[in-house]
Amino acid sequence: MNTTSTKGKEIRIPGPDHPITLSPVDGTVRVTLAGKIVAESTRALRLEDERISACFYLPRNDADMSLLGSDPALHLLSV
Repeated sequence: MNTTSTKGKEIRIPGPDHPITLSPVDGTVRVTLAGKIVAESTRALRLEDERISACFYLPRNDADMSLLGSDPALHLLSV
């Protein structure tokens, strides 16, 4: 397993012993917070890792960044 450390946090590098699958999502992914649409995209990607639940990455252009603040629970990726 390849790992690196940054600010005391281990980061695992994808490889045979740590597989990560990234795939396009069919349809639309909508993210809401307190009843407001924060992001909506037909270009979302799904990331699957053996250690954590699947998560979705959405292009920043498909999100209202002014509503996000610094909430680490929302994962955004420019694609």
